[in-house]
Amino acid sequence: SNLVLSGVTADADCVKLTPEEIADGWILLFDGHTTKGWSNSNLKLDQDLIEDGALTPYKRGAYYLMTDRVFADFVLSVDFKTSDKCNSGIFLRADPKRGMKLGNDTAWYAFEVAIDEAQESGHHATGALYDLVPVKKNLSKPVGEWNRARITCDRGLVRVEISGQVVSETVLDQWHVGGKRPDGTSTKFNYPMKPRARSGFIGLQDHGQPVW
Repeated sequence: SNLVLSGVTADADCVKLTPEEIADGWILLFDGHTTKGWSNSNLKLDQDLIEDGALTPYKRGAYYLMTDRVFADFVLSVDFKTSDKCNSGIFLRADPKRGMKLGNDTAWYAFEVAIDEAQESGHHATGALYDLVPVKKNLSKPVGEWNRARITCDRGLVRVEISGQVVSETVLDQWHVGGKRPDGTSTKFNYPMKPRARSGFIGLQDHGQPVW
């Protein structure tokens, strides 16, 4: 699937798909005006998810906003902007029921693309696969400016582009050992990445600071 997540503030032309985008199989996830297709991770619909034409998970009553639909292999095009010292993220292939059942938050059972204005580099910087794969280069824009990310999930491949450049990527088949990255360094995730779910919801995290 090809997925577009964009609001009127970011780029008014993206609120409606062009005939070419429709022909290429793109699906609009957010129309800039309504919450259709979205709820939060306690599985309740909150009508107050939109601010200035953008979805915002901040203080919306749950850990993250989530799509109503499950996606497996996809390309996600998403616009986002941060606030001062913002720490947030985009969840891929998430399953809130699994997280609640096992007594853990979804960050442990989904891939997270980090959005962290305070981190300049490393495994938690914007565009990193959180605590797994660091950014090659931090291409995030200053607070209040819109960024464009393109995230690819293709079976075992997970790739993140910011402003048209690849900043992180990995192939899950390389991750055989819990608590270790393929290069031997330690990660907080104490189980192998290879068998992680290959389908799930897309989520937008509330980690305590405004983000759009």
